[in-house]
Amino acid sequence: MASVTVKTKVDESIALTPTIRFGIIAVRNGFITRDDLDKAMRCQLKEDIDGKRHRLIGRILFDFGLITIGQIEEVLIELFADRKPNNEKSEK
Repeated sequence: MASVTVKTKVDESIALTPTIRFGIIAVRNGFITRDDLDKAMRCQLKEDIDGKRHRLIGRILFDFGLITIGQIEEVLIELFADRKPNNEKSEK
């Protein structure tokens, strides 16, 4: 039974990683404040609990008028850059 609990916690951690990292990158790049991110994450959680369609953090921030499509693209480029094989990272 313990292994099931551990597996669930690991799966939850992996599932949350893109959301957390998207927000951290957006804050670090000065696109939003930490308060903006907290507001969007609370909104996302409430909508999920209420059974509404899941929205990504970037979409919520955009819908609130806090981030532009261009800024979302910049964050996504940075977010997924580390998922490329090593030989692709150095190429530009």
